[in-house]
Amino acid sequence: MAKPNVFAKMKQKGTLFYWAIVILPILNYLVFFIGVNFNSIVLAFKDVYILKGEKHIDWVKFDNFKTILRDSQVLEYLVKNSMMYFAVTVCVIIPLTLLFSYYIFKKYFASGFFKVMIFMPSVICSMVLAIFYLNFTNEILDKIIFKPRIALMKKDEYATAVMIALFIIGGFSSNILLFLNAMSQMSLSVLEAARIDGASEIRTFWSVVLPSIWGTIVEMIVIAMAGIATQQANLQAMFGNEARNKMRTVGYHIFVSIFTDGFESETNYPYCSAFGLLATLVIAPCTLISRYLMRKFGPSEE
Repeated sequence: MAKPNVFAKMKQKGTLFYWAIVILPILNYLVFFIGVNFNSIVLAFKDVYILKGEKHIDWVKFDNFKTILRDSQVLEYLVKNSMMYFAVTVCVIIPLTLLFSYYIFKKYFASGFFKVMIFMPSVICSMVLAIFYLNFTNEILDKIIFKPRIALMKKDEYATAVMIALFIIGGFSSNILLFLNAMSQMSLSVLEAARIDGASEIRTFWSVVLPSIWGTIVEMIVIAMAGIATQQANLQAMFGNEARNKMRTVGYHIFVSIFTDGFESETNYPYCSAFGLLATLVIAPCTLISRYLMRKFGPSEE
């Protein structure tokens, strides 16, 4: 009597359907996460160049990292701008969206209207929003309010402020959705008990709501910190590949460094891989330590 094959055994045990479902995401993870990231790490220690029409690859050890660190002036701008947008996220966007979320959660006056208006940027394509914002800046703010001689987007001191404003506008929607979802998981009896005890809205928010959703706040800060190396802050949408060095972030710089004369070049991959690896080595430990400290010393529901 012939022995049943592997598929027959799996079907008999009821695991064939399970593996048919999970095999695709497993392969996707192995190829596009493990494989791609491993290749990026290896590329950071190589040099790719074209000689007489042929591609050559050499091991150059830490030369790519030395190139990055040697250009200290550009690196200073990149780190400063990336940290600035992270600070805006933590100190402006998260607190404001937290307050707006609580206002909507409590169903105060016109909360439904504000909910629709705040979610509007997430409905509109980010590129469309950036084009609208650019035209608004150039056609209205420059020519009507500030006059043409100011040219907001052509001066770093004004352009940075304009970009921060766009960054704040675009950062509202998703945060409010997460905060509202976290608040909806709270026990209504706790809020009712605070009201009966005579707690003010500020006291209720600080002592009841904030500890209850602290885990969500921590994860949002962690996501923002982990994304420091990839945050482009809408620079690509507003300037294409031509944003000035003083405005660039680490994420934007890595992205545009792939291109040479407007075309993607494989010879730039090692430099970009080294930059990404260097950023990861710095940001990953900071992110993990910050998450641990915020969870350990943050407010508790007890």
